[in-house]
Amino acid sequence: MAGLVLAGTLVVSLGVEVSTSAALGNSPFCKTLFGYETTYAKDATPPTSLSGYGKWAKTILPFYEKLASEAPTKGSKSELNALVQIIKYEASDKSLSGLGAYVAANHVKFENSVKYLASAIEACV
Repeated sequence: MAGLVLAGTLVVSLGVEVSTSAALGNSPFCKTLFGYETTYAKDATPPTSLSGYGKWAKTILPFYEKLASEAPTKGSKSELNALVQIIKYEASDKSLSGLGAYVAANHVKFENSVKYLASAIEACV
């Protein structure tokens, strides 16, 4: 569930047409952010099986870890690290009920991180 929201945010945000010079940005953070489309977009939609979902989360985890390491401020690092922790859990959970409980318990944290990510995308444009 969380993955669907996250993937949707990136796909919609990166699908907005912008001029090439603005889209590239100068910071490593922005370059990584816009590299999502060429590197990870093919994996944007998570599978519906639990095992497939875990593999999917493992596939996208390096992208979010890199974003967190390149985040421009302490606050942005914190938001993105929270997102990384959620994705790490999703990549390793083995039960549907456990995953559902984790997603429910971390919904607000996830929502705040996705809002930050959307604003970071806009700032890079």
